[in-house]
Parts: sequence; C-alpha cells; structure tokens
Amino acid sequence: MNQNRHRSHTGCWTCKSARRRCDRARPACEACHRRGLVCEGYAVRLRWGSGIASRGRFRGALLPLEDAVPARLPGRQRDLLRNAQQLFTDFSTTGIQLLHATPTASPLLPLLPQLCRHSEALYNVCVALQALLSAPDDTTRFLHCFDAALTRFRAELASTSNSRNADGLPDATFTAGLLLCTIGSMHGLPWTMHLQGMYSLLRIPPTPSSPDMPFSSHLVEVMGVMDLPGLVLARQTSCLHVWRRHCFGRTGVEPVSGLPRSLLDLYSSTFHYADRDSRSAETAEAALWAWTGEGGNPLQYRLWEVHRLAAILNIRQHSVSVPSVPSVSSDTLAMRALDNLDALRQSCADSQAGSSVMNATSFPLFVVGMEIARLSSPPELRDIIRQCFHAQPQQVDAGLHVLLALLERVWAGDPVDIEQFLRQKNMEIRLI
Repeated sequence: MNQNRHRSHTGCWTCKSARRRCDRARPACEACHRRGLVCEGYAVRLRWGSGIASRGRFRGALLPLEDAVPARLPGRQRDLLRNAQQLFTDFSTTGIQLLHATPTASPLLPLLPQLCRHSEALYNVCVALQALLSAPDDTTRFLHCFDAALTRFRAELASTSNSRNADGLPDATFTAGLLLCTIGSMHGLPWTMHLQGMYSLLRIPPTPSSPDMPFSSHLVEVMGVMDLPGLVLARQTSCLHVWRRHCFGRTGVEPVSGLPRSLLDLYSSTFHYADRDSRSAETAEAALWAWTGEGGNPLQYRLWEVHRLAAILNIRQHSVSVPSVPSVSSDTLAMRALDNLDALRQSCADSQAGSSVMNATSFPLFVVGMEIARLSSPPELRDIIRQCFHAQPQQVDAGLHVLLALLERVWAGDPVDIEQFLRQKNMEIRLI
C-alpha cells in the first residue's frame, strides 16, 4: 500500500472527527483553512465516557484525577462489607417476620431504613441477628457481627448519656437495644442488663392508646413485655415494672407478643403479687377467670385461652398454697391448655399466615410441661409438648432447646432446680 495514503492518528481534532487526512500544520492545519473551517488544534483531550470509569485505576471516580479515586478496601474487608449488606437485606425481607406473633406486618419494617441511617448500632444488630437466623452453626461469623453490634450499641448509649439529650434515648438506638436483648435471649446469653441501661436514659411521656400510636410508645411496650415479672427464668436484674408504670390500661393487641394489652395488664400485676400469700393468689386467679378477652381471629382466641389457663397454673405452681376450693382442678386446666396447644399447632401448620402465632407459645408450653410432670400422664401428652416446641418458627432460638431439655429432665424424674441450673450456666431465658 502507498505509504502516503496512510491516515494519521495525530491530526487535528477537526480532521479526526471528519475522518480526513490532516497535514498537521501548526498552529492550525492548512486543510481546515482551505475549507473555511476552524481548526480545533492538537491539544490532548480527557474523554470520560459514561461518567464513571468501570476499569483501571480511575474505577469508581467521578473525575479522571488521582485525588478523585476512592480508597479501595482490602479484599477481606470488601467481602465482610458485602456479606453484611446481604444479611441486612435478608433481615429486612424475612428475618424481621420472626420478631412478632401477629399476622400483621411488623411496625418496625417501614421505619427500618430510616432508623438505620441514624444508628450504626441498629444496622449492626440487624446484621448480627440475621447471621444467627440464617446460619446458627456458623459461630465465628455470628460472634464477629455480634461483637461489632455490641460495641457500637455501647458507644451510642455512652454518647447519649454524656450529651444529656433532653429527648432521651433516640428511637434508633432504643430499637437496637431491644433487638440486642432478643439476640442475647436467643443465644442463651444474659440480656436484661441492657433493659436497665436503656431505661435509665428514657424520657417516657404518658401516651394514650390509639391506632396511630407513636413508634416510641411501641418500643416502650416491647420493653414492657420483655420486663414482665416472673417471665424471665434466672433473671439477673430486678424487674423495672415498665408495663405497669407506662403501658397499663391500653386496649387492642400488642403486636410483638401477640397478646391483648388487657391480658398483659393482668400479667404485670398477678405474677408480681401472687407468690406472696394464698389470698393474693386467689385474687390474681379470680382476675384471670374474670378476664373477658379481646376481639380477634380463631387462632388468636386459642392462643389467648392457652395463655390464660397457663397463667392460672403458673400462679398455683408458685403460690404458697392453692385456692381452698379451686373452681377447676389443675389437672383439668393442664389438659384443656394442652388440647388448645395441639389444636393451635395443627391450625398453624395448615395456615402459613398463622405460623407466627406459635412464636407466642413458649410460656404456656413450659408451664403445662411442668404441670404434666407431676401427673401420671401417658407419654402421648409429652409428645404433644415436643411437637409444639418443634413447630415454633424460631428453631435457632437456643432458649427453646434449653426449655425442652429441662422439661425432658423433669419428666425423667430428675429433681433439677431450674433457676439454679440456669444461673450456673449464666443464662437468662425469656418465656414470652
């Protein structure tokens, strides 16, 4: 090929754009001058295609400048960051559904992204909780996430305490603390000390019950449920009586526990006074028999009846003496509660929407299991208790397995002191 016909790649920009031969004259080429065109010259141009580079050392930068290149994380840190982001996404879609015992959506779900923007601790706690839910056997990953969450939560608590904020504990940090309590209970760790720390920083105004209850009031209710007297085995801190002080007298169903607020009112009072003398026990039992219930669906009615029967049994098990003439024997109460538990299990197995209701059965299962231990009951009754435990969605909850293991020991005739056993293991087990 003729050497003179080779097209130059060093011509002026005007000739390049027109794909013409350029004579490369300086300061402007003669070819452009003859055509009456403005020669755009030969200066180097920085071309930046779609806005952000996808390759090379400028990848991710908004400008082709060294100062604009973002710092790249080391490989392991990048992997941990991606893993945390995926865990948070999974928690937002599936894991959060295990945190309540009602078929309605969690009040936390629509607010979670906004709250996480205000609290790094909340984001880390959600990641740690999902790590436990998705891979309970991967202890290394869970402990790494849990340690980061606990560190950030303590830092935010300290910051709130030092700043003496007039508004008290922010909702985002409050939510992180409650979820941290959930993780502790599910993993068999002490957790009620977090309630003490958060309560000391709260500013709780009186809030009437209403359909548009503020989210902060919902958080106080969740704390009140976690703090109910007599419903945390081997508790290492004193009861704060949050429900009786700040949530008493409201109507409707509390969404996390799945129980009517009027029944939780009774729980906050009866379990506190019933173990003092027989008269208090009779008064507490009479209040439970007189409870009129709340509006709900058939699954909820069964759940609430089971809880009422279990509460009466619990009062009798812990009171100094049983009522002189009980209206219904404890044996009958246990059989009625067990029948309702089995029916509830079968109904939830047939209804995907109702599976969350089984989250609220730990307390009646444990109380009824302890009651049938002293009865000359056939093995089939114990099988029902086992099946109901295994039907609970939160199978990664170590507390559930500990409760069932303790019941198995009691059924086998082992006179184990449950409170002492759990304290020796440094565990706190929630029943509701």
